[in-house]
Amino acid sequence: MATRQANVVIVGLGASGAILAKELTAAGLTVLAIEKGPDYAPEDFWLKFDELRYSIRCGISPTMDLDPITWRPDTETEATLLPWAVGPGAGNPLFLPPSLGVGGGSIHYACWHWRQMEEDFRMRSVILEHFGEKALPEGSRIVDWPVTYAELEPYYTKLEHEIGVSGKAGNINGQLQPGGNPFEAPRSGEYPFPPIRPSASNQPFVDACNALGYHPFPVPVSIISEDSGERKACTYCGFCRDYGCHVGAKSSTQDALVPLARATGNLEILANCRVQKVNVDADGRTRSVSYVDASGEQHVAEGDLVVLSAYALENARLLLASNINANGAVGKWYTIHNYHWFSGIMPEDTMIYAGPAAGGWGIDDFNTTFWQYSDGSFLMGTPIMFFAGDTQPIEGVKNMPPGTP
Repeated sequence: MATRQANVVIVGLGASGAILAKELTAAGLTVLAIEKGPDYAPEDFWLKFDELRYSIRCGISPTMDLDPITWRPDTETEATLLPWAVGPGAGNPLFLPPSLGVGGGSIHYACWHWRQMEEDFRMRSVILEHFGEKALPEGSRIVDWPVTYAELEPYYTKLEHEIGVSGKAGNINGQLQPGGNPFEAPRSGEYPFPPIRPSASNQPFVDACNALGYHPFPVPVSIISEDSGERKACTYCGFCRDYGCHVGAKSSTQDALVPLARATGNLEILANCRVQKVNVDADGRTRSVSYVDASGEQHVAEGDLVVLSAYALENARLLLASNINANGAVGKWYTIHNYHWFSGIMPEDTMIYAGPAAGGWGIDDFNTTFWQYSDGSFLMGTPIMFFAGDTQPIEGVKNMPPGTP
């Protein structure tokens, strides 16, 4: 058993892990990043145009033989596979799984890149102001964030410029801007890249929103609309969501941030290695993890700091498997990817296969609106986005009405 050492051990070099790696290595710290998937490069996706492999069979995502998703209601019950573990359309194991590999979920994501609203940071207070204490369910643990949007705004801006986000500002320092989202929280400046080209099917959505008095705008996306360094602008290939990007236009962390961390010489990546346990010392502190490499050999990685950034599901699993749950909250109130959609059939050809899904515009008119029901429960609004592309034939046929030729 070999032992590796660094100032910081990062478990999972995905969306958040890569940000930490970039910042820590720039500060002069050595980082050992352990990633259970491959270390991809853009050329690995030059032959990605295979819907069956990548979108339907989730070719860059966990599989049931390696990552079976199990559940049990209590510690006395034997764990079983979740009934939805294979998902619709033969997703394996989840319909919307995190990608495996350096970059994590940012490899396959659709690249919508919203900021949170000011109200999101004080949600408990907002609910109490509208409805009172009785609106919260018994046992609710909801709390306001310990920071405000205004405090985080400079960091939103920094990230948008570092990874590359395309869009049109709607509110700069309290001044509304034509063409952008009039409901967004104030920004300190414009997006670093102009909006990506709208998808071919976008205009009917925009026309309908305008006719209804709403305020459509190009949604912010972490896809660069212009060349930047070694990364090329979006080619509108239509194979974006569920796929890696063959030109580096998607602002996935393996393209946007990991190269910066590598360039410092302070980052070492252990790809295709799986952490099995987080080790706790006698004094209750964590300074190492145990992992197994691709050949099955066991090792230990030690650091002054251990960071878990392996996606919410894996973080919770690792903590519980390591008997780390002092407050009893690990794995509870678990949400990873919550959204709802509906599909419609248009009379004209919309070319829904062309361009990225995020090429559709959106409206934010209902985002902070509340609806209260007679039983005291309430519903809060959401952005509404038009899914305007990136739908290939196998996925698209599932949305067709029965009997469609």
